[in-house]
Amino acid sequence: MLFFQVQYEEGQAFADARGAPFIECSAKSNINVGEVFATLLREIERENGMFEEEVFATFCLCENPQIV
Repeated sequence: MLFFQVQYEEGQAFADARGAPFIECSAKSNINVGEVFATLLREIERENGMFEEEVFATFCLCENPQIV
């Protein structure tokens, strides 16, 4: 079984250096997994010029949708 753990500061620095969002998550504990996929979808749609805030907020599968 693979197990990865990254310190918050290291993960945030890695994401910042690449202009990417950083979200702490755990698939094992089901923490922020939906947020990760929603953020990925939102970033892909933004990159393709297809992101619509109202539509995203309506159809977001995450528990606490945040439009950033």
